[in-house]
Amino acid sequence: MGLLAVVAALTGWWRDVLGFLGAQQARGLQVEAVAATPFVVAHMLGGPAPEYSYGSLQFDGPVARAVATACSLVEAVAIIAAAVWWWTRGRSPAETGTARTVAATLAGRALALVVVVVVTARVLSPQYLVWILALVAAGLAVGSPAVSVRGRLPVALLACVALTQLIYPWRYNDVIQGRIVLSLLLVGRNLGLLMVCWWAVRAAAGPPPVRLRPRRRARRP
Repeated sequence: MGLLAVVAALTGWWRDVLGFLGAQQARGLQVEAVAATPFVVAHMLGGPAPEYSYGSLQFDGPVARAVATACSLVEAVAIIAAAVWWWTRGRSPAETGTARTVAATLAGRALALVVVVVVTARVLSPQYLVWILALVAAGLAVGSPAVSVRGRLPVALLACVALTQLIYPWRYNDVIQGRIVLSLLLVGRNLGLLMVCWWAVRAAAGPPPVRLRPRRRARRP
């Protein structure tokens, strides 16, 4: 191990260990990102078109770059806030609840955090929704309140997935050209993701599910 550490230090591998963060920070606002919705509407009405960069189509310009920077800041604040909240409040279900109750609580909180990260990201690739689908499936399996209340969150998420499949890759060129129908569908998809995010966060911030114990029958004298 010592020899490997010396070789690694001599080759200077550590200089680019965090290089991916710099590359991510240099990216603009991807067309599919939720924060890019106003730019999609503006492009539909004749505004600037997205440009190809970093392997994707993204909006450029001072305003778009400022929004992209704000997305990164909001994302970091959300992760830190979730960690602090989890540390100060998140341990109570494990102390008083059953194993299934703890699993349901953790599934709901993980879903809320991932949805917030996806919604606030400057990049939103279609495969990101697979992460949310996996957490929704886990939440359904353990009865998490975030996904079990009337089933509206899974239905809304499936609608977002269907719209995403229609937009990319089937009719992505229509969005790039600013055509009205597909641009409005992308706006609707983003609004649906915001709705899913609100439901997930509201459920995760609520009290943990409590398993009611059956009442004991009174003994007859």
